[in-house]
Amino acid sequence: MNRHFRENLVIHTEGKTESIQCAKCFHTLGAVDEDWKAGCKVSLVSPDVAGPHRERLKGRFMFEQRYCPGCGVLLEATLVEVSANAS
Repeated sequence: MNRHFRENLVIHTEGKTESIQCAKCFHTLGAVDEDWKAGCKVSLVSPDVAGPHRERLKGRFMFEQRYCPGCGVLLEATLVEVSANAS
């Protein structure tokens, strides 16, 4: 049985076991009591991808995008500050 968790995530229940899965391809990202984000592919992209008028963010922030490793659907995008020590 699956229950909707987020836009592209479901909680899958089989017996007494629950896991977080991609809602598109049902790839398991982890147990429900674990951090599902650890099971994702991650990329950092420029704020330009969000559309026009992002010049003030460039060089200061990046989008951290988390994808399903099974099908590539975007599961989460978070604006993160670029570290001053990043190379």
